[in-house]
Amino acid sequence: MFQEEYRLLEQQELATLELRGICRFRQSLKKQNARLKVQLVSYLDVVFPEYHTLFSDVHGKGAYAVLCEFNSPEIIAKVNITRLENILKIASRGHFGRAKAEQLRALAKVSVGNKNNDKSFQIKHTVAQIRLIESQLKDTENHLTKLWKNIDTVLKTIPRIGVIDGAMIYSEIGDITRFRKPDQLIAFAGLDPATKQSGNFRAESTRMSKRGSPFLRYALVNAAWNVSMNNATFGEYYNLKLAEKGRHYKALGHVAGKLTRVIFAMLKNNMAFDLP
Repeated sequence: MFQEEYRLLEQQELATLELRGICRFRQSLKKQNARLKVQLVSYLDVVFPEYHTLFSDVHGKGAYAVLCEFNSPEIIAKVNITRLENILKIASRGHFGRAKAEQLRALAKVSVGNKNNDKSFQIKHTVAQIRLIESQLKDTENHLTKLWKNIDTVLKTIPRIGVIDGAMIYSEIGDITRFRKPDQLIAFAGLDPATKQSGNFRAESTRMSKRGSPFLRYALVNAAWNVSMNNATFGEYYNLKLAEKGRHYKALGHVAGKLTRVIFAMLKNNMAFDLP
């Protein structure tokens, strides 16, 4: 009997570790993707600064499809209009067509961008990198969803918890017996108030300390916003703190702290979310 219980605990721990690893890998991909998108915009500002004016989202599929084929205004200005139209139409699923292609080519002809060959080269390959990472993100999230389906936890009863936030909270907390009281879990998440000390003076800031797991904090804050929009108790608490603090993120930090206390009780007692 003891051996069977030990085996089940070992399997649970391995499943938690795998889930945590995939969650953290996803966060790493998201950071890489965000950094590459900032780089791409900086390259476009040099080579083709007018490009942004033609697309409401410069990171959209249509905008990327053009940049993969033609990475400078000089090339776009000379390209066959039908070819440009087809690229835009296919990538945007018919949202862009002939008119957009003509606007883009006309703008390319009068662009004030610099003829910077190395930046043009980097534009093409940065877009390719972004596309690759977005493909990896999709695959990672699909794998994460499969892993989460096999996890049996009361956290799934929290309103609108979501796969990503739920999996991250569950895997980052791990064994709840590591924490004797909710304040320890709050501190581990970095949601406890920062303390400032100078000589004999000691004061608490309303800012989060951010000393603990950034992954857990990220997921708790996301979950707190979803819960406050879908649960009356948390919605009222958010509005109360917003009135007191005057800022969305400060209020959300308090909601995340309250949610953490609820999660602590749920996991300790293996009970479902039951707040009205």
